Amino acid sequence: MGRAIEDRGIRCAGWWEPHLRCTREFLERGVPASKKVAVFGAGRLLDLNLKRLLERCEVVHLFDADPGCMRAWRAAAGKEFGKRVVPRIVDLTECLDEWSHGLARSARVGTLAEYLTSREAPIPSWSGEGFEGVISLNMLGQIPLYWRDRVLTGKSELSDVEAEALMRCMGRLQAAHAEGIAQLQPAWAAIITDTEYYFYDVDQPEWRVESAVFDEKTRDMLRLRPESRTPRSESWLWHVAPQFIESDVEGEIHRVEARFLTSFKR
Repeated sequence: MGRAIEDRGIRCAGWWEPHLRCTREFLERGVPASKKVAVFGAGRLLDLNLKRLLERCEVVHLFDADPGCMRAWRAAAGKEFGKRVVPRIVDLTECLDEWSHGLARSARVGTLAEYLTSREAPIPSWSGEGFEGVISLNMLGQIPLYWRDRVLTGKSELSDVEAEALMRCMGRLQAAHAEGIAQLQPAWAAIITDTEYYFYDVDQPEWRVESAVFDEKTRDMLRLRPESRTPRSESWLWHVAPQFIESDVEGEIHRVEARFLTSFKR
């Protein structure tokens, strides 16, 4: 997955840069001085200025599931790598690999819907690590898609019942990430995530719209309450997959919401 995203980023660099710039600027305007900060979905640091973050934060833990990120982290951190910059190559959900073991058999014997329905996403162990600040770089949006792609790799066409079970399962994964952040009770959290997907065909006047929020707990975290929970919020569009670059059939644009939260509704 990491390599695929990197390759798409190279092909679509000009279309991605406004989104990456908006993310970097949002974080640079909002992140306060902090002792210990977690960055979930750090990737190759395209949307995060690590040098600026280290000017304000004593220790930064970089989380990602892709080992290929290590080279970018080491280069950006320099002599601080392994000291003030702590690399964490982990599955943030702590369950996707385990869940994947039963996919092939359940699809083969016709029990995929039941298998998906029975999956309960755990609250990740990082929720007890005492981070003062959290940056979640589109993990709320991406984690469910990682799981969807694994499911569809084993069975590309789902029945209506299976598709509904998958959507609910994706929602539980999303909710577990949101709840993990809430249980951390950080002093602040910067949440950047997709909230809607827009699919277009240049020859058609109407776009197809799909929600990127699969769970009500996640929707509640993102809901605006300026008086107490959201001192600052921004939104922009990310042209993820331009038509004729990634696909001749259609293009894809994401609506991105950025929230800087200082307390959480539990």
